[in-house]
Amino acid sequence: MIEPILRDSIIYATSLVLITVGITLTYMTSRVPNFAQGTFVTVGMYVALTMGRLYTVSPYAASILGFFVSGFLSYLMYQLVISPQLARNAPITSLIMTTIAIDTLFTGILNIYADYIQLTFKVISRAFLLTDLDFAVGGEPGVFIVSPVLAIALIVGLHLILSRTRFGVAMRAAVANPGLASVLGVNVRFVYSISWFMAGGLAGVAGAFYTLWFQGSPDAAFSLLISAFSGSVLGGLFSIYGAFFGGYFVGLTEILGTTLAANIVGPWITAYRPAIPLALIAITLLLIPRGITSIGWRRRT
Repeated sequence: MIEPILRDSIIYATSLVLITVGITLTYMTSRVPNFAQGTFVTVGMYVALTMGRLYTVSPYAASILGFFVSGFLSYLMYQLVISPQLARNAPITSLIMTTIAIDTLFTGILNIYADYIQLTFKVISRAFLLTDLDFAVGGEPGVFIVSPVLAIALIVGLHLILSRTRFGVAMRAAVANPGLASVLGVNVRFVYSISWFMAGGLAGVAGAFYTLWFQGSPDAAFSLLISAFSGSVLGGLFSIYGAFFGGYFVGLTEILGTTLAANIVGPWITAYRPAIPLALIAITLLLIPRGITSIGWRRRT
């Protein structure tokens, strides 16, 4: 049997990786720090809740629907709000405030939806868990097996897309020099749109998986967003591989570090768990502002 704290940390870190990769995707393409990414995580949570409790659909099947619903909402956000601002050369502060405003709007809508399904269908829609809908393998929850496998498949799949497909070449060109890529015939806006769709979709899957082990609620993704940004900053903001490592590092450090501190100084320290990702952001920006992928590892060996 796996130690419970290790199981918790791996499941948490894997959900974080899916969010972190999405944040990195949107930033490396359109240069927009998307603070509404947590919204799409919460949408995934409620897609899983709705399909699982009202239609007895497996959360794993519901995560596929969550991918498309969250991805479509992210796509609309880019097309209707972000892209027009980018076309007008809006300052970064304006773009950040826009994503925060969208997040606030969707949080309100999700709160209304949570109240609606609870009053109408008598379904617990706040601080809810879907652990009873999961399966078990050798005494371990299915999400403990499926989520890491999915994360590994994700990074391998993205690597193949970026290195072996024409779309991957176009994406790398759009990231490196969007003006030149456009001149050479790359539809930069299309590349950005797909990136936002994928980022939202991954967040939706993360939300569906998260509720298989942790509590979901309309505002559950706020703390996840802080940790996900920490992983993205640690990974370098311009590297999918860095986001993968950063997400796992922050997730494991956050839970294992809090547990270790609680064993040393007392359980009261757990209230300060959000300080860990914030401290990691500060340390990264002070020591390696471009993230771990900017370190010349080969020169150091």
